Amino acid sequence: MNDIKTLILRFRDLVTEQDETILKHKAIIDQNKSVWWAWWRKGHEITPISEFGILRTRANETGLQVMLVDSGQNKLYLAKCSEIIFQENTPMKSPDSSLTPEYYQDRKYFAWFNFTSIEEYAIDEVRNYTYANSNALFAENEANYNMFNDKIIFSTKELIQQNRTIWFVRDFKPGDKEHEITLLNSSVVQPNIFSEKYKELNGSTFLWLSDLHFSNDVLTVKTTPNNASLTSHIKAACDEGNCFSDISSLIISGDVTNCGKQEGFESAKDFLVDINRELSESLDSDSILICPGNHDIKRIEQDHPDTKEPILFNDNLEVANNYIDLFKSIYHIKPNDYLCCGRKMLTKSGKTVEIVAINSIMLQQYKNYEGHGYISQEQLDCIEKGMGWGNNDNASYRIAVMHHHYCPACLFEKIEYTKPSSVVYDADRLMLWLVKNNVKMLLHGHKHNTFFTKVSYPKCNGNKYHINDLHEIYVLSTGGTGSKDTDNRFSTLSFDNNKIIWRIFKINPNQITSNILEQEIIIPIN
Repeated sequence: MNDIKTLILRFRDLVTEQDETILKHKAIIDQNKSVWWAWWRKGHEITPISEFGILRTRANETGLQVMLVDSGQNKLYLAKCSEIIFQENTPMKSPDSSLTPEYYQDRKYFAWFNFTSIEEYAIDEVRNYTYANSNALFAENEANYNMFNDKIIFSTKELIQQNRTIWFVRDFKPGDKEHEITLLNSSVVQPNIFSEKYKELNGSTFLWLSDLHFSNDVLTVKTTPNNASLTSHIKAACDEGNCFSDISSLIISGDVTNCGKQEGFESAKDFLVDINRELSESLDSDSILICPGNHDIKRIEQDHPDTKEPILFNDNLEVANNYIDLFKSIYHIKPNDYLCCGRKMLTKSGKTVEIVAINSIMLQQYKNYEGHGYISQEQLDCIEKGMGWGNNDNASYRIAVMHHHYCPACLFEKIEYTKPSSVVYDADRLMLWLVKNNVKMLLHGHKHNTFFTKVSYPKCNGNKYHINDLHEIYVLSTGGTGSKDTDNRFSTLSFDNNKIIWRIFKINPNQITSNILEQEIIIPIN
C-alpha cells in the first residue's frame, strides 16, 4: 500500500455541453484559487479509508497530483490536490458550497477533493503508471479486478471500460505486466459459443436492441443530433419504466451496422464500452446474445448464379469478416460456421433463462439477391447439440432470437421482383424445432416495426390432436433502434415471478427529454 503514488478519478460530462464539468470547476479556481470536487461513488464501491488516509497526508504536506479521466470524451486531466475529506459510511455535503459548482453544491458524497489547478493532460501519460491493489475499494464478491494488479495502465480506454470510479496507481517499474486488457477479456471467463453453466445475474431485466444500423448517422455511439449518446437515450427512456438499474443482459437481434461497414462495427464495440460505464452490472460475454442481420453480411458484387441449389454464405466466410471480428471481441472465440451462439442465465428473480441466437442470413447475398431469410436444418442441429437440448422437458424459460420474421409482421411489403419477403424460407421447420425444444418466445427485428402475436403449434406429429394440446410461442419484434425514416425504438424484458414485463420505448433522436415508455405488455410464464 505504501507504494501508492496517486489516484485517478473518473467523471462524465453532462449531455448538455462538452467540457462543462471541467469549465465550471476551473472557473471557481480562477476566481477563488481552489474548488471542491466530489467523488461520485458507485453502488458496489466502498470508501477506501486507508488509501485515502495515505494520500490525504501527502496532499496536506507536499500537494498531490491527481488524474481525472473523462469517460465521455476519452480525455485526461491533471489536478493539484491540497486536501481530501472523506467519511466511510455517511455521505456529506461540500466543505464549502461557495467553492463548489452549483449543480451539486447541496448534494452529498463520500469524499471531496480540493483542487488548486486543473489542466488537460496527454492521454499517453497514463502509461507511466501501474495499477495498485484496489481490493479495499470493493465489498467482498462485488468486483474482481485482481487481473489488473501490477500491470501497466495500457490506455485511458482500458480505464473507461471498467465498472468503477477510482483507481489507485503507482509508478511503473521494470517487470510490471504490459499487456492490454480489453472489453470482456477472455481471462475473465472461459470462452465458449454455447454456455455450459448458468451466469448468475444481479438483475432480472434484459435490454433488447435491434437494427442499430451504426454508420448511417441516425443514432451513433457518441452523439445524436442533440449531442446525447445512445446510452444516454436508453437511460433517459428507461427512467420512465424504472428499469435501467436492473438491466444485466443485452440482446441484439441483427443489423448492427449498415451494409457491413467496418466503422459501424467499431461503433458497436464503442457502444458496448459506453453502456458498461453506466450499468449497475457490467455486461460480459456470458450476458450478451447477438445474431447477425442482412446488413451485417457483405454481398458479392455480381449477379446471383443461375442455380437451383441454395448458395450458403458459410462457404465464403470472408463476407462476414467484420461481423466475425465483432463476435470475437465479445466472446473471445472464433464463431462457428453458422455464426450462432447461446447463453444460459439465472436472473435475480430466480428464473433460469436459456437464449439462442439463430443466424437467419445463411443465404449468400448478391447485388440482385439480398436480404433473403433462411436458417437450415444443420444450424438448428448445431444449436440443439451445443445447448444440450433435444427435448422439451426443462424448467428454464427458453428464448430464440433471429433477425428475419417468422410470420408476416408488416401491413404490406413493397413488391419488387428482385427483393424477398421478410419471412424466412424455412419458417415451418423453425417452428417445429422450437416446439420440440420447448422454446416459449421468439424475438426478431428486420422491418423496423413493433409487432407481437402468439402462435400455437401441435406438440407432436400424429393424425389425432386435441385443440387445447398445443404449444404456444410468443413472437415479438421491438422495431428499429437506429433505422432511417422510421421511429426509433428499443425494448426491455423483465422477469418477474410468473410473468415477463415487455416494455417498448420510443426514442426521439433530437430531444432526449421526449423519449417515452410507449407500451408495457404483460406476458405470462406458463
